[in-house]
Amino acid sequence: MTNPSVESESAVSELLEDSGNRRQSISLHLLSGSLFSEQQKLRHVLDWARSFLSSGSEVHHEFCRADNLILANEIQRETRRGSAMCPGLQHLNIGQVPKVNSHSFTVMASQLKCLISLNLTGLQAVTDVTVETLLQSCTNLQSLTLSSCPGVTDQTLHNISKYTPGIRSLDVSGCKAVTDAGIRSLAVGCRRLHKLDVSSTDTGNRGVTLLASYCGVDLHTVKLSFCHISSESILKLCRRCKRLKVLHLYGCAQLPTEQEIREVNTTVKVCPLP
Repeated sequence: MTNPSVESESAVSELLEDSGNRRQSISLHLLSGSLFSEQQKLRHVLDWARSFLSSGSEVHHEFCRADNLILANEIQRETRRGSAMCPGLQHLNIGQVPKVNSHSFTVMASQLKCLISLNLTGLQAVTDVTVETLLQSCTNLQSLTLSSCPGVTDQTLHNISKYTPGIRSLDVSGCKAVTDAGIRSLAVGCRRLHKLDVSSTDTGNRGVTLLASYCGVDLHTVKLSFCHISSESILKLCRRCKRLKVLHLYGCAQLPTEQEIREVNTTVKVCPLP
């Protein structure tokens, strides 16, 4: 019977030999079958990363553009270390990690200026101030997830439109302090939006109308579940957004009929069906 720890060492050895792969990805799941603790897994991968980066390989820059870096359990200790190793990192997911604090965001803002995708789901440390610090440095952000971050308000949406007007995907679902005022800033300033999730926010008819008026060219996915909106606003959104493919309306009391929707938009998939 094969020893799991030997398999893990073999897996890491194979990674080290695979320096020709130009799209390397740091992921703790690579060692998920081992007997290592989560802390050991993280250290093992990061130690490998340091060896790889210091080897002089021609692909080290591509490695820094890792597809995913999930810093679990030791995020507070390892954030500075990880960001210093990969200043060209483009995708980062630290959602639901309890040890992230304001210092972590300061380090990220100073080091990870090439981020284009960032997931901060459920972090208590996320506030309008910390997000603004990140946005000022990460001006190339195209996808930002702030779902269930209680410290996010309309001010964050205003800052998104100010610092990252080219953003394509935004998720502020569950951010109760987001209202039509924030949606207005977003709609006017970020007209290239493709995907937007404002479920379980205080977004209303005014916000939906603004999205229909300003973001109709590229918007293809909108999630408005548990928002207080009328069937008229929904139909206006469907009519104005010709590329709309997905529309979530779970928990919305006033829904147009399927026939009414099809009369103004024949391609959108509405969930749930009226």
